[in-house]
Amino acid sequence: MQNVKLFAAQRAAAAGLIALLIAYLLLAAAYGLATPDLEAPDAGAHFRYVAFLHDRWQAPDYDLPTALISHELVQQPPLYYAVVAAALTSVPLQETLVYEKAVQTAYFEKGLSKRVTVSPPDTAAATLLPLRVARAVSLLGGLLAVSTTWLLLHTLLPRRAGMVLAVTAVVAFNPQFLFTSTTISNDMWTAALATAAVCAAVVVAQKPQRMAAWFLVGILCGLATLTKYSAALTAVPVAVVILWPWLGGRHGYAWLRRIGKGALAGLGFAAITAPQFVHNWRQLGELFPMQPIRTLLPGLVRAEPLDATELWSRVAFLSRSYSGIFGYGIRASSGYFELLDLALWLALAGGGVLLLKWLVWPERRQDRDLMFAFVLSLVWFGVLLGSLSVWIRIMIAGEQGRLLFPAGAALATLLVLGWIGWLPSRGQSAAAALLSGCLLLVGIWQLPTVRATYATPPALAEPVTPQRVTDATFAGGIELVGFDLPAGAASTFTEPLPLVLYFRADQPIAQDYTVFLHLADDENRMLYQFDGVPYQGRHPPRQWRVGEIFADSYLLAPALPLTPTLATLSLGFYPVGRPDERLPVQSAEGQVLGDRLQLAKIRLLAEPAAAQSGTEPVARWQNGIVLEDVTVLQEEQGAPRALRLRWGSEQIIQRDYTVFVQALDAAGNLVAQIDQPPQQGRAPTSTWLAQDEIVDDLFFTQSLAGWHEIIVGLYDAEDRRLPLAGPDGGDHVVVLQSPT
Repeated sequence: MQNVKLFAAQRAAAAGLIALLIAYLLLAAAYGLATPDLEAPDAGAHFRYVAFLHDRWQAPDYDLPTALISHELVQQPPLYYAVVAAALTSVPLQETLVYEKAVQTAYFEKGLSKRVTVSPPDTAAATLLPLRVARAVSLLGGLLAVSTTWLLLHTLLPRRAGMVLAVTAVVAFNPQFLFTSTTISNDMWTAALATAAVCAAVVVAQKPQRMAAWFLVGILCGLATLTKYSAALTAVPVAVVILWPWLGGRHGYAWLRRIGKGALAGLGFAAITAPQFVHNWRQLGELFPMQPIRTLLPGLVRAEPLDATELWSRVAFLSRSYSGIFGYGIRASSGYFELLDLALWLALAGGGVLLLKWLVWPERRQDRDLMFAFVLSLVWFGVLLGSLSVWIRIMIAGEQGRLLFPAGAALATLLVLGWIGWLPSRGQSAAAALLSGCLLLVGIWQLPTVRATYATPPALAEPVTPQRVTDATFAGGIELVGFDLPAGAASTFTEPLPLVLYFRADQPIAQDYTVFLHLADDENRMLYQFDGVPYQGRHPPRQWRVGEIFADSYLLAPALPLTPTLATLSLGFYPVGRPDERLPVQSAEGQVLGDRLQLAKIRLLAEPAAAQSGTEPVARWQNGIVLEDVTVLQEEQGAPRALRLRWGSEQIIQRDYTVFVQALDAAGNLVAQIDQPPQQGRAPTSTWLAQDEIVDDLFFTQSLAGWHEIIVGLYDAEDRRLPLAGPDGGDHVVVLQSPT
């Protein structure tokens, strides 16, 4: 019966592991599909290391020409890159190297975008294949890291399957771990091999008769070190396993056996790392390449080491970058870091309770497995954190949490022990199952954040009908089809004013351009300015597909307070970093419009638009313009010399119209006329809002002798009169008639 229960428990544990691995692979693939190939930190430099080994199977020299190829050739050992290069043996890399260089942009360094590359459309699959292979190799490393984490904890805590699964879930569903799983870097394989080395040590330690297996443990430590030099610290947790008194039995000469285990592990480590360390010693006189990092990569070394206060703030930042800052500064969504802080405090509190329990009841032998897991994890994580702190103190941008992934299993163990390790045994299984599910949700939670950062706008199905058509073309292939001002072109700006631009490429765009939106008043003072990358920094022009139209939204938010005036909204483009070299723009008819396009006039209001009166207006036109009433301001010999027209609108007006007021004789002949935009251009109809009220005073300068009636109407830029609303038709309204 006991064997049946044991078999059932083993099956359940295996099923849980398989389900977790499937979930990890699906989520990691989803993060990978959302992330462009070269968007991870230094992905291009990592790939150039691969190409170096692909073309010449030799250890790189520590000199300036090598550093100019890739700074990773100076900093990193070769294992990950050699694996990728071997996988690409028969694949040419020249086109991919050209692509890797071509897609780099200056947007990120100029602070215009979170992206450091563009993704040109219609890139050949053969060009992208080497990058995808490098990412796949990373994913394989991530899968190995998750699997060895489970095996390590399953060996340490054989009777606590739920807790083992929860620890594995902490590693697998960490959003940063998922993001990094498909990037071109050596991080995943460092984590995998370091975890595998500690796991092998724990497994072998429980089988004292297999002394020779410690040679394999040393080899795994060496392989981890050949992936990233900092993984040499994996020797410390391995030493803890060797020295732990409850492992390997208590028979005589145990200390001799421990010395033998350490010696065998050391031999395995030396056997696998000797070629790299000999190469380093011959060239540098040191095992690790610190001297060439200082001399060949001075931009990575701090001029002065950080003081204790600044160092502490950088180390504390690791809690953020370890799980919630992706790529080049993409922060997790709102609420994530608050939840993370709460989880860390709960783990610390729970860990304190667990330690107190062990101190009060040291005879609790059933907790020996937890105690060993706790001590091993604390030493393992503490050593790597201490090493990283030293690195941060002397190196620029060293506070990257992913550098702690080699001890990810240790940190996960400490967290889970703090969260549920102090609970009674019966409660741990249920708590672990709940915790595993919550961690899966955390991994899913941040996927939209990554997707949104790199998402490109969907192509709009034609015909696209903007509210305001422009058909303006900029040099270089950029076309503005039109734009929308959904809330109109007048505002108090207590709320931002929305603007939607509709862009299209009429030819492949070969250069990086910055788009600028400027709102300036009538004295050319800048009220609002945006200089950046379209689609919130996610869709540089080089990514645009020829012929596809997409929508690009903005919120115009000038600084308050503002003086009521009529401002001009302009748009244009210039090469990145060269704002004085604006692209010329021309109309659809080929007329050159200058170095920017005047999109619209924007009326700045002192107060919201006033509600219209409830009285019946004098006239309504088809697009919602109404003439509320007409007042004669001045008469001369019975003729109206000045009129006041009170206009209104029943909807947002998107076009400009000119008002015409004509005095006609009895035969319908023109006697006098006034043609001007409302308020002499200070309140163009394209700025009218729903329920707006515009008072417009007009003065006749010609003689009105013989006048019979005064008519009012509107016409557009093509001299087409705007028809009246209603069944009677017509395009004007009679507002006054002569009494004679």
